[in-house]
Amino acid sequence: MKKGGYQIMKKILFTILMLSLMLVNPVYAINDKQNNVFDEMDSYIKENMDDLKVPGLALAVVKDGKIIFEKGYGYRDAEKKLPVTPETLFAIGSTTKAFTSTALGILVDENKLNWNTPIKDYISSFKLYNPYTTIHATLIDLLSHRTGVPGHDILWYKSPLSRKQMFDKLQYLQPSLDFREAFQYNNIMYAISGYLLEEITGNTWEKFVKERIFIPLEMKNSNFSVKDMEKSDNYSYAYEKKDSKIEKIPFANIDNVGPAGSINSNVHEMANWLIMNINKGTYKDKQIISEKNFFELVTPHMAINKLVDFEEIYPKNYGLGWGILTYRGHLLITHDGEIDGFHSTVSFLPFEKLGIVILSSNKTCITNLISFKLLDKFLGLNEIDWKNRFKQQKEKEQEQINKNKEESKKNHILNTVPSHALEAYVGEYINPAYGSFIVSKKGNSLIGKFASETFPIRHYHYDIFEAVDSENQDLPVTKIKFDTDINGKISQLSMHLVPELKDDIVFKKTN
Repeated sequence: MKKGGYQIMKKILFTILMLSLMLVNPVYAINDKQNNVFDEMDSYIKENMDDLKVPGLALAVVKDGKIIFEKGYGYRDAEKKLPVTPETLFAIGSTTKAFTSTALGILVDENKLNWNTPIKDYISSFKLYNPYTTIHATLIDLLSHRTGVPGHDILWYKSPLSRKQMFDKLQYLQPSLDFREAFQYNNIMYAISGYLLEEITGNTWEKFVKERIFIPLEMKNSNFSVKDMEKSDNYSYAYEKKDSKIEKIPFANIDNVGPAGSINSNVHEMANWLIMNINKGTYKDKQIISEKNFFELVTPHMAINKLVDFEEIYPKNYGLGWGILTYRGHLLITHDGEIDGFHSTVSFLPFEKLGIVILSSNKTCITNLISFKLLDKFLGLNEIDWKNRFKQQKEKEQEQINKNKEESKKNHILNTVPSHALEAYVGEYINPAYGSFIVSKKGNSLIGKFASETFPIRHYHYDIFEAVDSENQDLPVTKIKFDTDINGKISQLSMHLVPELKDDIVFKKTN
């Protein structure tokens, strides 16, 4: 079909679609001005999907309590050319956090929890590394990322640990800052908050969120695990750019930290979620969470003490599961989500009653580009070249990566050998928080196994080795330092697994 014919056919099909939707549900009606905005956005979205190698994307916009636009772009399965629709499920990543804080707010409404009561008053076995923090940490501290404990993400990512097991290991996670000193993003604290909900209610976090949030909001297809998503007949695969190609990658199962990021949903159902939030806790005359406790979620509880990326987005604060920003002078409640092969942005302007949800496959800045462009258009502001802004930001990040690689090469001392035969390094090494790190020998090389990952270990210099990316042998993941005891035997290894900590994480050899 020629391009002109394709455009005509596209307009005919679009018109038929919009008329059918308006007949079924008048909330989809949009005015001429908004129609022009979305016509222009179509080409912008497709152009950026091509540039950023994004196979599939879905967008929904709500205004004044109604869905005014929803559409799928590209493919949920690039190989089979299966199209994305507004009902296509994507992993929404950390935008799950606001569902968890809302669920906890419902319990506060029912006087089963209090935002400012220490967690230890609810679960006496709650214990953090710092005794003072153990006694004083509240639900607000956990949900606003101000416990002083950094992410320790390697504890949960692709880990077999349950929420209860992570709860038991909290006491071994070293803080990098004082209690309430600064914002430090922490997924584990959301998993623990979900665990608290389970202890209080006797139900799983999944069951509670489904019954008290999903069902009232008519979120019939949304679910809590990639295992459930794969049972659907309309879900997106995860994709990643490798070299210049886009490849399908395995789903990341993060059920263990579900309250931090395991929900899968579609833009049609997420639009209902946005309507509820814009309506301060109400959806179709149903009060999901009280207005008082809804405001607790979107009240700044901790300043995000990061250097300003863009002057138009400042100041930046964190509430409970939501980022609270000022976008060019307008209050913006927002959160991004990112997990292997997916990126999402969920945002709303409470005073303008405007909400935007964008779900995409492949981790790129495209959801932010689209979100900011739509905000500029709806607010009637002169448009900013966000595409170039993000490009420059990405280039700076790559420059730092290249600088780190050069620094590693510069520090590499050539022509050294390990102090022991490779067999001496073989064994199991244990850390009370992170568990087992196993070193084995294969041929003339060492192999590491940590959590569910197996990877080569390459000699760097002396008793320093490198854990290497299994798929890209040129990419070191981290340095591994082996130490000896007083008898000269290999007794432990250490790795710099938590960037925020000065000290390495130490694993003691057991055999």
